[in-house]
Amino acid sequence: MKRALAAGLLFITFLGVLCHAQFDLSGEWDTDLILDLGPGATWPDDVTVQSALTLDYVVQDWTFSSFTKVEDGEWKTQDLSAAGVLGSIDISSDLTFDVENAILESWSVEWGLSLASVRFEFDATLTPGDVTLDTTASATSGDVALDVTISLGNPSEPGCDLDFQGVDIGVDFPFCCATVIGTLDFDCHGFNYAEFCVDELTIAFLPWLTLDLCVKFEEQTKSFIISPAIDLGLIGCDFDLYYHLKPDGDILEPGHGPLGIEGIYFDGLQIACEIGGIEFTGITYLGDSPPGLLSGTEYWEAYQIATTDDGCCGPFDFDVAVYFAANGTGLFDVAFFDANMAIKLSPSFTFDMGLELDVENSVMGNWTFGFVVEF
Repeated sequence: MKRALAAGLLFITFLGVLCHAQFDLSGEWDTDLILDLGPGATWPDDVTVQSALTLDYVVQDWTFSSFTKVEDGEWKTQDLSAAGVLGSIDISSDLTFDVENAILESWSVEWGLSLASVRFEFDATLTPGDVTLDTTASATSGDVALDVTISLGNPSEPGCDLDFQGVDIGVDFPFCCATVIGTLDFDCHGFNYAEFCVDELTIAFLPWLTLDLCVKFEEQTKSFIISPAIDLGLIGCDFDLYYHLKPDGDILEPGHGPLGIEGIYFDGLQIACEIGGIEFTGITYLGDSPPGLLSGTEYWEAYQIATTDDGCCGPFDFDVAVYFAANGTGLFDVAFFDANMAIKLSPSFTFDMGLELDVENSVMGNWTFGFVVEF
């Protein structure tokens, strides 16, 4: 009876705190139903339901967050985080669970303290069987910036110990017409290297050319690294030109000749324009690591039309993109279509749908239905 009374009083007290505290609860619920329409797809094995719930609870100077992901009825991901201040100390923490194996994946805690012009930061991470701690102190005086980081603990070695891993000392200071970025690195075996770099050094009579310079001292070697880059500025209204400058070599050591430039290499171009709330984008790229629409794809060219604001179609948004293969066999080498639409049914509810069509292989891709609830 006493325990029940105590629990009731505790519950009433908790409700009273909630009623009088200044807090804000917001979040988003994002759900997608994905139908695989490719050859050999079967029902319901190739139907995927993904749902993600994000919650943010703000009370005074603290924010508590939760991220939950569920796929086909199975709890896949759970992250909990908190961030706030206690006096002059700012604290953040992130807790990640491996839900499938029912274990703690990692727990990291960061806290910082500023005293006058000196900033102290501590970052501790706990993983199954190991713990690490990074301690950083930084300060700025005029044009000189200094920071020191000491690392303890090695995630690649078993055991919950904080064995010394290394210390990095960084200092930024002006020298002549540039700012020098210096780094002094030690590990558990002693001195590792000292490096001094200058970024984006300009030349008066070559305004389109900039140089990144680094000199690195190790125990037995010294290397000088030059990385040239070109900047032609704004070429046109919505016209981007991708290019790079390729030198003969970028490391000068004893026995090497002077730095030579092979030439300017043009990797591709992109053009974009907006007409009445509709944006057109076209990109062609032949180099490595393509940007924009081609990022993460195997295609070399793409075109897209998309809505840009509510002035065009009200609560309805859409985008359609067509991709081209370098060695395609179809008309104009068209390889892939990707179409997406979303309609805002209310201020807090949005319905969306996406469709993929693999023209190159004559198969349907994924057909996705989804909704987003914001509160």
